[in-house]
Amino acid sequence: MSMGFNAPSWIEAIASLLLVAVSAAVAYRQRLGLTREPLVAAMRAGVHLVAVGAVLGLIFAHGGPASGFLWGIVMVVIAGHVAGRRGRGLRRLREDAEQARPAIEARLCLGLSARDAFLPHQRSALRTALRPPSIPPRSPD
Repeated sequence: MSMGFNAPSWIEAIASLLLVAVSAAVAYRQRLGLTREPLVAAMRAGVHLVAVGAVLGLIFAHGGPASGFLWGIVMVVIAGHVAGRRGRGLRRLREDAEQARPAIEARLCLGLSARDAFLPHQRSALRTALRPPSIPPRSPD
């Protein structure tokens, strides 16, 4: 059985890199101090995809569809675990807003717009969303 290799087209690769650049630009523009993290995360993801693709290629070439199916189940379980950890971090926005309600209301009373009053907590949520899971979160500014 011959093992084929399907790589993304140049357009798909460039589109992916463009999306990484957009996330880094958002981090820079919002002054999140995270401009480097999306770039590092993209490189790590690329390495992971190549490694998992190589493992899957070997599994299908030597183990058959049943082995590939079992490997797929393992990947789904791991992805679910990682997504669950990230979900807890994104709920932090609501919890931060509830705890900081007096400060947000004070900023509103001082004449700040709703956007400006909530901005420190929005930045905290963006940091959480853009940060790879291995980097601990920072407190809001």
